[in-house]
Amino acid sequence: MAQVVNGEKASMSSYSRQNRFKNQDSMADIKSSNCDETNMGNSSNEHTSKGRVTWNSHKMKSMRDSTRLGSSLHGTNLSTLMTNTNYGIVVGIEITNWTKYHLTEPKTKTYSGYISTPAVSVRPGHKEAMIVHKHGYTMTGSSGIVSWLIENKKRRIAIVWKSPYFRSNSVGICVTTVGNETQDDSWFNVISNKQQDEKLKYKFSTFSDTSDEIMIEDNDFQLFGSMGTSSKPEVKITLRPTMTHDLSITKPQ
Repeated sequence: MAQVVNGEKASMSSYSRQNRFKNQDSMADIKSSNCDETNMGNSSNEHTSKGRVTWNSHKMKSMRDSTRLGSSLHGTNLSTLMTNTNYGIVVGIEITNWTKYHLTEPKTKTYSGYISTPAVSVRPGHKEAMIVHKHGYTMTGSSGIVSWLIENKKRRIAIVWKSPYFRSNSVGICVTTVGNETQDDSWFNVISNKQQDEKLKYKFSTFSDTSDEIMIEDNDFQLFGSMGTSSKPEVKITLRPTMTHDLSITKPQ
């Protein structure tokens, strides 16, 4: 797993670094947006249906209750993993997979900072975490890209994060087109600079004062992302299907 050091310039902006370090917010209260549709429940018939998933409050609760912790989160949680990493800037990325497809072959490249907890594969109906942080004794932050292959779909999802020392946090979420199964290092610049690329469907947002979710979707998937505004932000990512037959099937724990 390559790590590339590229120290970010410590140029001050109008953003208050003091407030950022004080605002050690948790993203635990950030919820995925709900659709104003009819309550469908979580019956077995729903999984065999060919229709679209109705993402109402009942469905969201059912999926959250049935989501299981993967190997990186056994006996711990994202906040604890971040607390145990003693650096001024720590980014915790938690990804939840509500599809029936295994997210495999994680690839990560950092442009500043280090990886302390590497990305792992994410099974259907599970969540996993990775932790990255700044270099010690430097006024730099953490930035990079991580992606997973959607098994049997010949495409990837990718996450770009930037947590500079003096500026606001940013995150990008991306779904590739079919046939793009290998991470391309150019994706980081394409997404963070908002460049055109027909192989990528993405959204990139800066989080200065609020942590509102961003979302992209196509005929198969919806990808949600949010990021905290502090110097130790939590990035929450959720991949969910648009069709009921692509839902993960797990029982509440």
